[in-house]
Amino acid sequence: RHGADVEKIKEAVEASDIKTAERIAHTLKSTAALIGAKKLSDAAATVEMSFKENAVCSQKDISDLQLKLADLLNEISPPQKTNTTEVVQTVTDTIKIRELIKKLTPLIHSSNLDILEYIPEIRETLGSLGDDLISAIDDFDFDKAANILIQIQKNF
Repeated sequence: RHGADVEKIKEAVEASDIKTAERIAHTLKSTAALIGAKKLSDAAATVEMSFKENAVCSQKDISDLQLKLADLLNEISPPQKTNTTEVVQTVTDTIKIRELIKKLTPLIHSSNLDILEYIPEIRETLGSLGDDLISAIDDFDFDKAANILIQIQKNF
């Protein structure tokens, strides 16, 4: 709720609305004190007093307030959640693809027609990534299939 307060203070100053800038600083000071954020509360108090006493505030004090607010927000922000299911699935898929490549490599290099039996597994494991590989195998173009397999392997 207070994350944009420094920007609001700057906007108020630009609009020559010193009372609003002072009020925003006061509210931020009080809120920060309420949650025990002393550094932020002190910085907001400095800005508030500058506006109250001088009708102006130094850029240094406003920058300090902005820094203290950013520090607090970073400190209290919840950690980014990692979708464990997606990570596990990605690792599992990568392992399946690497295992498939290990099976296919000797068959392709020896032009072994047993590779035709792997087409359903290629389709299932590689999806559309395996379309060109399947096409090369169907055409018995094992050199092309080997090159395609090398390109797939580089990605995994």
